[in-house]
Amino acid sequence: MVIKKRMKSKKNQDNNHSKPLTKNAVPVVGIGASAGGLEAFMAFFDAMPPELGMAFVLIQHLDPDHNSLTAELLSKHTSMPVHQLADDMPIAANQVYVIPPNKDLRICQNTLLLSEPSQVHGLRMPIDIFLRSLAEDQKEDAICIILSGTGSDGSLGLKSIKGKGGLVLVQTPETSQFDGMPRSALKTEMVDYSLPVADMPALLISYQQSLRQLANFNPPSPLLKDQLEHILSALRSQTQYDFSNYKIGTLTRRIERRMGLNHLTDFAAYALLVQQSQEEATDLVKDLLISVTDFFREPEAYKQLESEVIQKVIQSKAAEDLIRVWTPGCATGEEPYSIAMVILEQLQLAKKHNQVQVFASDIDEQALTIARTGGYPINITADVSAARLQQFFTKNDGHYQVNKVLRECVVFARQNLISDPPFSKLDLISCRNLLIYLEPAIQKKIIVMFHFALNEGGYLFLGSSETIGPFEDLFRPISKKMRLYQRIGTARSDFASLPTLPDLGKQQQPDYVMQPSTHEVTHFSKITQQFLLQHYAPFAVLSNAQLEILYLNGQSGHYLEMTTGKPSKDLISMVREGMRSKLRGAVRLAISNGQKVVVTTRAKRDGHYYPVELTVEPISVPKSAEDLLVVTFSEVVESKELNAAASETVDELQQASLLHTLEAELADTKEDLRTVVEDMASSTEELKVSHEEVLSMNEELQSSNEELETSREELQSLNEELSTVNSQLQNKVEELAITNDDLSNLLTSTDIAALFLDVQLRIKRFTPAMSELFNLIKSDIGRPISDISHQLLNLNLVEEVESTFKSRLTNESEVKTADDKSFIMRISPFRTNENDIEGVVATFIDITRLNQVKNSLSHSKERIELLLKSTGEAIYGVDTSGKCTFVNPKLTEELGFTESELIGKNPHMIFHHTHADGSDSPWSESFVYRCLEDQKAHRGANGLVWRKDGTSFPISYSVGPIIEHDVL
Repeated sequence: MVIKKRMKSKKNQDNNHSKPLTKNAVPVVGIGASAGGLEAFMAFFDAMPPELGMAFVLIQHLDPDHNSLTAELLSKHTSMPVHQLADDMPIAANQVYVIPPNKDLRICQNTLLLSEPSQVHGLRMPIDIFLRSLAEDQKEDAICIILSGTGSDGSLGLKSIKGKGGLVLVQTPETSQFDGMPRSALKTEMVDYSLPVADMPALLISYQQSLRQLANFNPPSPLLKDQLEHILSALRSQTQYDFSNYKIGTLTRRIERRMGLNHLTDFAAYALLVQQSQEEATDLVKDLLISVTDFFREPEAYKQLESEVIQKVIQSKAAEDLIRVWTPGCATGEEPYSIAMVILEQLQLAKKHNQVQVFASDIDEQALTIARTGGYPINITADVSAARLQQFFTKNDGHYQVNKVLRECVVFARQNLISDPPFSKLDLISCRNLLIYLEPAIQKKIIVMFHFALNEGGYLFLGSSETIGPFEDLFRPISKKMRLYQRIGTARSDFASLPTLPDLGKQQQPDYVMQPSTHEVTHFSKITQQFLLQHYAPFAVLSNAQLEILYLNGQSGHYLEMTTGKPSKDLISMVREGMRSKLRGAVRLAISNGQKVVVTTRAKRDGHYYPVELTVEPISVPKSAEDLLVVTFSEVVESKELNAAASETVDELQQASLLHTLEAELADTKEDLRTVVEDMASSTEELKVSHEEVLSMNEELQSSNEELETSREELQSLNEELSTVNSQLQNKVEELAITNDDLSNLLTSTDIAALFLDVQLRIKRFTPAMSELFNLIKSDIGRPISDISHQLLNLNLVEEVESTFKSRLTNESEVKTADDKSFIMRISPFRTNENDIEGVVATFIDITRLNQVKNSLSHSKERIELLLKSTGEAIYGVDTSGKCTFVNPKLTEELGFTESELIGKNPHMIFHHTHADGSDSPWSESFVYRCLEDQKAHRGANGLVWRKDGTSFPISYSVGPIIEHDVL
């Protein structure tokens, strides 16, 4: 899927290789955590530089009933803006986004989208939901980090990130406060690095730098192909995997990703690393195999598969017919199990009981091991319905296990789709999102192979980015959108020679026949022994006392036959008709007597019975813990005379011989049945009673277990949410403790008397200075203020406070004590962050010294004014701007002006300065201006003063500046 979206054409693919046509401008880092995650977030951002060019999206398990403090607390650990998300918020570089409570989060086209969760409490997987959308939106630019937490949330999401070529980091379980999520992530074996949180930013920086350097590196195509061949050669020698048929674009992107993780920018250097490091070669193989899949991937496609394919296949089958399906590239088994579930459901609806065989194959043995185990994380509830979980899975501690019915439908096998033979006689082939990684020539070969392997009218199910290409003569589309096709036409002749996996219903050449090696020196003794064994030695079977086949020697076709279905090791079920009773009796006799037993019987071949001599001989093998038997089969050669005599009455002899054989077999069968029935009768009675008891107990235990498991999940989810809330509150409490210490020191050190009252006028807090006005001690906290006496005169504090409550405004007044001290009393409402009034704050500021100074200044002013009025000199004062500020009565009396007519006016209206020739001088040459200009005293005798009536008279004057505290 990724290649087709990123490449315009094959030509562009060869030219550009791994360079995508469009790159996301901002790499997005999804960070998931639950319990203990807040501390991990803080440690991460303490070490993260603010200008790396990434966007960080934080997903937590939050209590839906409490506000989240994560954004507020993290803002103190990074200079990047920290936002609590709102819906439809675009991503920007160097920003931190935090999921809000009671929301699921997805990303689409670099925009963060919020949605309501499917359930408020219980099992929720918000981290998986976001990481899956991140993988689809950001492709190889996606980065996910799993931090502290319980449960397994994030394990499925990181698989999607890994499948798209993104980076996966996990906190080391030893450093996490809760190691459930990190350990679950590591179990997927798709984690690139597991390291402490504080070391992750440095890794991200180096990884981004390496990718930027690689983006600017564009070697010529011949050189690139040569370097790729060196890397592929190193892989073949280190891991035995051959990726030469993979698309160059796929190979290059995955290799560049590994180079970025190893901080390399040269392909030759990386090829050398793969040659020298088995671990790096293994990691690269994991990236290239892309063993990532989900249950019921693309649900709409599965719905159409169910209605258009599986229902029709079931309708066309007789009761004894098999339903055969092949899923190449099955990865960890989700796809074959999904198809098997759909088939079993439809068989149940159709009330049919056909046997189902789903052959699931993959080249990745590690992924097949997971598939065979059939254990999947609890997160699959996002993909598998509750009804299917109940019908096909058993819930164990921390995971879901496929049950026996579903597991027996699927057979897993290691297979190279390119080089190994296919399965045959199939009703359905589901090969999804595998062909897109292969070269077009290999794709065509595989499509033809699928046509050959399917029954006439069989169906092919491909991935959303795959098609049948030019082979419209081999398949007709059922749904082009969902990539469903049906086989048409006969098998291609160019594919008829390809070997297929053997049909289990037909005789096959045993794989134990010795083949001479052309690379060994010829040994005549071995050649002779081999010839004698093949032509003269009887066919022999080595078995244990339970008649399980351990080894075969010779041609088995005359004596054994393979039946349809799962291969069996039981010798009795495999011998040909006519020999079973004799063989069973001979084995029982040989074991009881410990001696060789020889019996003659007949084997049915081609509709006729042939005489056979059976030999059963016990053998003892040193150091073997069980008894072994060798059973040999040989033809009984009848003499020519007897044959000639018998030829005259062939019909009678054949009938007599057949009757004799049937009677002998019947007698043996009756004896076997009698013994078995006796043993079974007693065992059945005991088992019946035990079974009923166990069944009853099992039903009760299962019911109890389901209830307990549901309760455990809800409690676990609540515990994670409460742990997150507790962590946030703990950090908030620490901040409040620091703030409280600061406030206490402030109140203790201040000289301002302050009193805090609640709405019931009870004392909440007071400063030490308050004790001088009110008779307060520490034990008075909580008492009504009306019970406390004070030193203030004419003050009813209760009335003043109630007045403030009513007006909701600050009330200020001056009060005094009995010892004549003065205070400014200010009573203000105590408001919370929500603007609610929860009390009042009364402060008392001592202004006694201020009043004393004020009175002293007032007395001084009065004395000066008295002096100015009583002097015989006319006095006139101006400010620095030249405006009149005061005059004494002597001046107003002489000039005829009133005081109000002069105050604020320019001195020019009464003072004139004349030149020697009698002309007036400008204001700038007046004695008043010069005094203000140079701040020096001046004396003169040629001044001229104008009266109000227009007359003037000469004066002598003395002008001096008034300077206070070095200021004019």
